[in-house]
Amino acid sequence: MTICHILIGVSLGFKIPIAAYMVVYPVSAIVATVPLSLNGIGLREAAYVYMLGFFGVGREEAFALGVMWFSIVLLNGAIGGIPYLFGGQLKLDEIRKSTTP
Repeated sequence: MTICHILIGVSLGFKIPIAAYMVVYPVSAIVATVPLSLNGIGLREAAYVYMLGFFGVGREEAFALGVMWFSIVLLNGAIGGIPYLFGGQLKLDEIRKSTTP
């Protein structure tokens, strides 16, 4: 996941050391787990803005990184949900029928 952050940062033109991503991502992930918002939205982005500010990244760019990362996570979950939506339950019912005596 840190590699994804590095790639997003490079695409946004960040000139920060790779080690910075190794600090920023875990801290922002921990902050996003604080149960003050829905799915950490807002807290995660604020953590990116705050932490990346120490490395000279502007607010808008840091916020963009946070939004881009959340969109990747959201899209990944949506893609994984499609098979479940269109057949996951049917296959589960078939497994239950075949294993019951």
